[in-house]
Amino acid sequence: RNGVTQKPGGTFIADDGVHGYKMSAGKFWIEILALATRRDVVVDGQSATFIDTGVPHVVLPVGDIATAPVNELGYRLSRVSEQFPQGANINFIELDDHLSKVRTFERGVDAETLACGTGATACAIYLTESKGRSWPIDLNFPGGILTIDYSEHRYWLSGPVELVFEGRFHGNRL
Repeated sequence: RNGVTQKPGGTFIADDGVHGYKMSAGKFWIEILALATRRDVVVDGQSATFIDTGVPHVVLPVGDIATAPVNELGYRLSRVSEQFPQGANINFIELDDHLSKVRTFERGVDAETLACGTGATACAIYLTESKGRSWPIDLNFPGGILTIDYSEHRYWLSGPVELVFEGRFHGNRL
C-alpha cells in the first residue's frame, strides 16, 4: 500500500528473530518461526495438546465453537502454572474435515483476539500430526480465514490483510 517493498520476497527483523516473506499468486506469506515442541496435556479434565510455536499454545478441541467459554476458561488456563511456566495462549478448535473453526484467548491481551498467527500455526501442526490432515491448512478465525503451509522446513502464514490504524511518529527515538 505504501510502497514499502516491491520485491517478491525477502526478510525482516522482529522481536523473535529474522522472518521471511514472499508474495505469490496474489497472496502475501509470512514465515512463522515455530519451534513446534509438542506434548499431550490434560487441562480442566480435557485432553489437549501443548505446542510451542515460539509462543506457548494449548490446542483444546471443543464440540461447538460458538458456545466455547473462551474468555472464562481461556483466562484461567492461560495463567502461569507448573504445567505452563510461561503461561500459554489457549486455542479452542471445532474440528471439521475441511475448515476447522478457531477462537484464541491470548495471554498478553487477556482476552479473545480476532486471529493469532502463532495460534493458527499451532492448530495446523495439531491437525497434521494428530488428525492426519495435509498441508496447507485453512482455519476459520473470527477475523477471517488463515492459511498455514509447511514447505522447505518452514511454516508460512497467509490471511486477510486490512488497514486498521494509521499513525505518525515524530522524533528520533524508537
